[in-house]
Amino acid sequence: MSLTVKGGVSGVLADTTATGQVKCFLDTTQQVVTRQIFSDIPRGLVAGAISKSMQGYNLAVGTTFEPLTVASGATYPVINTAITLHLSSDATTDVYGSGTGAWVILVEGLTTGFIEVTETVNLNGRTAVNTVNTYLAINRIVVVATGTNLSNNGAIYIGYGGVTAGGIPNTGTLSAIAANENVSQNCVYTVPAGKTWEITLFSTSANAAGFIQLRTRTNLGLVYYDNTLPINAGPNVLPSSTTKVVPEKTQVQLWCKSAAGTMAIAAVFQGVLRAN
Repeated sequence: MSLTVKGGVSGVLADTTATGQVKCFLDTTQQVVTRQIFSDIPRGLVAGAISKSMQGYNLAVGTTFEPLTVASGATYPVINTAITLHLSSDATTDVYGSGTGAWVILVEGLTTGFIEVTETVNLNGRTAVNTVNTYLAINRIVVVATGTNLSNNGAIYIGYGGVTAGGIPNTGTLSAIAANENVSQNCVYTVPAGKTWEITLFSTSANAAGFIQLRTRTNLGLVYYDNTLPINAGPNVLPSSTTKVVPEKTQVQLWCKSAAGTMAIAAVFQGVLRAN
């Protein structure tokens, strides 16, 4: 049975076909959704909309706020002009064509004007390899080709400022892939130009009590501390009766800290990215 909705007299139902189709006449201000839209979106059935999640974790968060990324650090780089970045691994075996680990990384980011760009980069172990594009922000990096181990042997970094002898960026790390995981897990996302991100559900899980803090920066402007909330040990789910709308050219960062000692914490934002 399918449900057809029309404007008209409220509360009138009628079986109009031999197949059992029902027409429901409602006030024009009312709506009935006949399919679950969040099931249709990931299947590509809603024009101009895709599912877009943001997730990250850190196994050793201290008592000072830090961005929730797999690359621990007390700061997150602030970039005002699109720049060339470089990729490296902290393992010597993540080398294109010969290593047993990761060979090729797909980079997804935003360049001047917050325009989406992608490229692939061939790794050279602990030696930095520059990107072709320039970037204002990195939204994801993914291993797309490997050697016999089928995953990255070491942590993969994308950043700037050169690298240490161990392959870790000297200055700024915008995104990272933990060893063996093949995809970055960092709670930092920048909305492209011409799109809006609607956050529909947010959840965390931690092994100790602590605090989370949402930070936003729009169009290369000031960073705002949007929400600071305490969380308990265990799962914390924060559903909303209305979506949180994040406009184009806005970067969202989730920061966290432990109430005492260190804590392991993971978080997931679920939402929909729509064309404006």
